[in-house]
Amino acid sequence: MAGDIISKKTRTEFREFFVGWTLREIEREFEAADVPREPNDQCPESGARRSFVETYYHAVDFTKWEDVRKILAVYENVLTTVSQGIGTTYDAQLGRRTLDGLTRWLARDGFNFENGRLHRKGGE
Repeated sequence: MAGDIISKKTRTEFREFFVGWTLREIEREFEAADVPREPNDQCPESGARRSFVETYYHAVDFTKWEDVRKILAVYENVLTTVSQGIGTTYDAQLGRRTLDGLTRWLARDGFNFENGRLHRKGGE
């Protein structure tokens, strides 16, 4: 059995970032990337936003590139939003720390964020 392409830790960090967004904003990001939503009655996460993100994660097979590409599109949009908002929407220092933290977790999974795009290290 193949391992997850995006680690649980990275997914958790992005989920925690989404806590600062509205449910509608979260829904728009996932729907724009064609990520299906599968309600999960067994979701152990507290809070509406955390649970909502988990309903999208629950519908994704993180061992399959076909599914992971959709999640990467969501993450790419999030990173672009943060990077463009540094100094305007987001406090510059907090925005930079947030961007650095999220990109660091993605880098551990083998992805780089450059020029507004997520790239797999070594190709793709």
